[in-house]
Amino acid sequence: MGLMEERHFQGILSHGANAVAVAFIARVDGSGTLVIGFDDVPSTPESRFIINLMGVHTEKVTYLTLEGESVDGTKFHSEHLLLTSINHKAGKDGYCFPIKGRCSKAVFERQTDQPADRPTVVFWLRGTPDHSDWFAPLQASSAFGEIVMGTVGLADVQHPLTHFLTITAPAPETAADIWRPDAETFLHHVRWYMSFAMGVTMEAPVWEFRVANTITVTVFCRIPDRGTQMAAFRWHELGQLLNVVAKSYPTGENLLAALSWFLLSGVYTAQHLIHAMTALENLVDVGLTDEEKLVLTPAEAGSFVKVFRKLVKDTFGGKALSQTRDQLYKRSCEFERRTFMCKLTTLLEKLEVPIHDIGEARIKLAIDARNAVVHAGVYEDEDEGKADLWDHAMVIRELVIRIVFRSLGYEGHYTTHLGGWRDAVFPPPSSS
Repeated sequence: MGLMEERHFQGILSHGANAVAVAFIARVDGSGTLVIGFDDVPSTPESRFIINLMGVHTEKVTYLTLEGESVDGTKFHSEHLLLTSINHKAGKDGYCFPIKGRCSKAVFERQTDQPADRPTVVFWLRGTPDHSDWFAPLQASSAFGEIVMGTVGLADVQHPLTHFLTITAPAPETAADIWRPDAETFLHHVRWYMSFAMGVTMEAPVWEFRVANTITVTVFCRIPDRGTQMAAFRWHELGQLLNVVAKSYPTGENLLAALSWFLLSGVYTAQHLIHAMTALENLVDVGLTDEEKLVLTPAEAGSFVKVFRKLVKDTFGGKALSQTRDQLYKRSCEFERRTFMCKLTTLLEKLEVPIHDIGEARIKLAIDARNAVVHAGVYEDEDEGKADLWDHAMVIRELVIRIVFRSLGYEGHYTTHLGGWRDAVFPPPSSS
């Protein structure tokens, strides 16, 4: 990356037609966070717009543009600078503005004397230090080029960068401008599935693009998330999943929203259950066609609703019962849809997801437990023989994992938390 050393920039701070010359320092620290600091801005008619902006109320965030160049030729550009602090003080040369700010996105561009022989994209990832002890990088081939994922030396900062994920174009003559956006989208896809495997949201706060002698580094403001900390794979099993993800792309692209829910961190067991269940609901939604989600066709539902509403009107036609009548009218719109359990069963059968070792009864109880938490805010598991909430959360979690495996076409070893943390094989052996 080459940006961890502090650089001094001379540049322009602007908003619309207003602009003022500024001096600032910028670097990227060991957590992938952009660190930026400004010299005091002299108070002049040209800089007055900064004070004016701070006093204006707007419905949208007011971003400023900051650009500059350092002595070594490194260029900086951001259209997403947010001023977080501004003061007014007297200095030796008159009044000035001490300002502070941060960028939600910024781009560095610099030249190197070690040119890349092929276009390359690198994601610098922020995961968890517990997963930074691999013996060798993971490698896989894809239609976009060779993928490598490995670990980096941990910086002495909070939430350090822990891994890199890189892809190199298949040939030196690859058209970089055409290849780059597709490669970045693909690498984003791979990142989510490796996050799923490791049980932690592998944020990518720094994206690096290398072509010939030019290195472009894009830095994003990303809030760390610890994830579930429940890995679905041991480190030595990750290579097989990486190969499957690389070869099956774009299969599984519509599952990324479910993965983001699946990985959300939780303090309480109820949170793990709700997050996993939301992921499962999303998988059902994207995995079924509109027709598969309905128990009646639109025409059949329309005829049924007419009959039902006439019955409601005849039964609750009085003015005093208007609220009851309105509530029943609203519920009639749900008649055409299948229940969630019915839709889930349809998806499991469609994908041929094995559940013989889980059982439909356990799945129904887990769904009921989730409903109790969401609608009543509490789950009572004091009854003798009643499964506790953690068991229900692990049932739903296991269903999500198996649906993802079937969607990708993955078969092999993984780690399950159903019935305790242990090694498992997918698909599970048939019961004898």
